Amino acid sequence: MKLNQAQILEIDRFLQFLGVKFMDVRLELIDHLASEFENDSKYVLLGDFLRTKGNFVRSYQKNLHNKRHWGHQKALFKQTLQFFTDLRYLCISILLGAVIYLAFHVLDKNILPYLFIGTLAVPQIVAYYVYLRPKGMYKKIQSAQYLMSIMSLPSLFLYTNGIYIGWLKEHPTYFMVFWFFVIIFNVAGVLEVLRSKKGIVKQYRNLIYN
Repeated sequence: MKLNQAQILEIDRFLQFLGVKFMDVRLELIDHLASEFENDSKYVLLGDFLRTKGNFVRSYQKNLHNKRHWGHQKALFKQTLQFFTDLRYLCISILLGAVIYLAFHVLDKNILPYLFIGTLAVPQIVAYYVYLRPKGMYKKIQSAQYLMSIMSLPSLFLYTNGIYIGWLKEHPTYFMVFWFFVIIFNVAGVLEVLRSKKGIVKQYRNLIYN
């Protein structure tokens, strides 16, 4: 039995009653619940069917959270690896390495700690700006909520920078190599945020205008 528009709205109201506030999550659940009711349900009334699905909805949201969070982390490491395996990104890696090398041999050593912190902070600021645009989207689309989780691991280097600054004088070569990998990791994070945001914005516009 094909559900009509009124029944689809009934499922949507049921999900909102259960606290499912994000549009993209509700859309996925509506599709799943509607398909199950149409094809496999033993219930005649939609309301009776929905009353049995409270635990399923809560479980689905939890699994979706884990899927999206760890999916972004996997994508981050995949993007980072491309800086050493993909010729296009390898050129960027060589350029970044050359810039760091020159900075060590040209700039005053007292400036380098500030430059190091700046190269950690700028990617976080860029990612946060991307996260906020378009205005209010992150409040309506759960997918957008996870954009900043991409930068959670790269941000650790910013918050713990005091641990590494001492290496600058004690082990400058180690610090230079470490700085290189940290920048690559942060740039990879920003690129993954931009890539993910493009798909989320498209999804958001489809949900708003359809």
